[in-house]
Amino acid sequence: MWDFQEKLVPIGESVANSLGANPTGIMQILSWILRATFLDPRIARQAALDENGTTAAIGAIALTAVPGLLFGFLGLGSYGINVMGLLIGTLVMSVASLGVMVAVLAMLSQSMLGVTLSAGQLLRAIAYSQGANMLTFVPGIGRVLQLWSIVSGVAAVREISGATTQKVAIFMIVGALVSVAVALVLAPVVYALF
Repeated sequence: MWDFQEKLVPIGESVANSLGANPTGIMQILSWILRATFLDPRIARQAALDENGTTAAIGAIALTAVPGLLFGFLGLGSYGINVMGLLIGTLVMSVASLGVMVAVLAMLSQSMLGVTLSAGQLLRAIAYSQGANMLTFVPGIGRVLQLWSIVSGVAAVREISGATTQKVAIFMIVGALVSVAVALVLAPVVYALF
């Protein structure tokens, strides 16, 4: 673990414990999001190993994306823009680009990280580490706070792969480039549908 990570993990545990001793359902997902955002390596390991946890991981992705999307699009309705269509289109595009990114990273994991990771393992580990995305709606600093999801994503993949931080950072940059490329290709099609 990084030195600062050792100090953050207990804070994340404390915040997550405020949701209750044994949270279930959506509270369990929120608890894992909080802990992973504060770089708790146990969440990435548990999520990656839980083959039945993909649905919950997708729920985590939705929970971390929706607040920023909703607040971002609320103001657009006053301009006569179809906010619901834009919201649905953005969610569809986000899921598609994330899916392609995870599939490509799974194919590259052996060559780049020295370990074979499945798309499911990557998706489940990364999903909970995106909690900072929930703060994108905060005026002025939301986008800056969102950058923390890069750090927490690298920490999650580093934990499940055992690779060095540098290798994982390059691996995640490749993933981000794939995600952006997919979004650029899909955007005209998806937004035309909605």
